[in-house]
Amino acid sequence: MKQDEFVVPIPVIDEDEHGRRRIQPEADLKLLTEDDFFDELVSVAEVEDLNIPIFEVFMKYFGQAKPDFNPICLTSLIDPEYDAVIALEDKAEHYHILPYGGGWHDQTAMLVEAFDCIRSAKIQYDRVYTEKVQAKVRK
Repeated sequence: MKQDEFVVPIPVIDEDEHGRRRIQPEADLKLLTEDDFFDELVSVAEVEDLNIPIFEVFMKYFGQAKPDFNPICLTSLIDPEYDAVIALEDKAEHYHILPYGGGWHDQTAMLVEAFDCIRSAKIQYDRVYTEKVQAKVRK
């Protein structure tokens, strides 16, 4: 096993007689690179439900300890450059200071797009977390 490969239990996806894909409760252990893992994650997300955020699919299938498997830490898979952009967005949000001089329209298009994606993911995560907390309170 190479250093950039790891063993992951990948859910088994099959089709019923009507051609509908579904996820079985069992999983197959596979040796994957990070890129292969992300491809498998997207495949599982496509079958699971288009309304479930990808981080929820990640936590459901890969973020929990199972027999013979330690959960995968999502932050360990993040490229250091992406991690720096996420940290930059967080600082810009909390301290109201943009990385480049001037206002929002003076920032690079790539940075604005990255900040929009990060903010969207944060909002989605907060929504899911709030819904879970509210469901626990109602019990």
